[in-house]
Amino acid sequence: MVQRNSDLAIAHKEGLLREDVTWQQWVGMTSAIRQTVDVMGLGAINPRFQYRELRLARINWIYRFCSKTRTLTTLVRGYKTEYNDYRSFLQRNIAPITIATVYVVLVLSALQVGLATERLNRSERFQRIAYNLAILAILGPLGALVFLVNVILGFAFVQNLLYTLKLRRAKEEASKYEWSHEVLREFKH
Repeated sequence: MVQRNSDLAIAHKEGLLREDVTWQQWVGMTSAIRQTVDVMGLGAINPRFQYRELRLARINWIYRFCSKTRTLTTLVRGYKTEYNDYRSFLQRNIAPITIATVYVVLVLSALQVGLATERLNRSERFQRIAYNLAILAILGPLGALVFLVNVILGFAFVQNLLYTLKLRRAKEEASKYEWSHEVLREFKH
């Protein structure tokens, strides 16, 4: 990704490389790596990596843990959020709840089969376990879903609210600045 001295300056500014890495050191290191890598033998490597492309998810992880960009906001959002709307956000994050629900349904089905047998139907302990798991199966996923949705949407709402307020403040400051220039211009004439 760093092919020119200006790219190195950007990498320093964004905290992707340490400040003490000079252009000469960078060129020396990349030359040494190129000598050890067989360029003709890159057939097993995905072509997009040969052109130094990274997926947004990988850039987000790098950005989250880079020392110069590490804040609570970047820890949550990364470089650029992967979600364009709440639908895609929820679709991706609801999967663990769905998997847990399917597992509980399988356990309940097995318990139902167990209750159909004479031996387990007479067991007081087995019936108590089946009853408690049935209640957990009804209330557990619902409670987890409500909790997760409230936490996730609440956090997203607060993040978006803070960002909106920040933009509004910046816009108000810019409009004050523009207004003062107009007044000065009129005052000079």
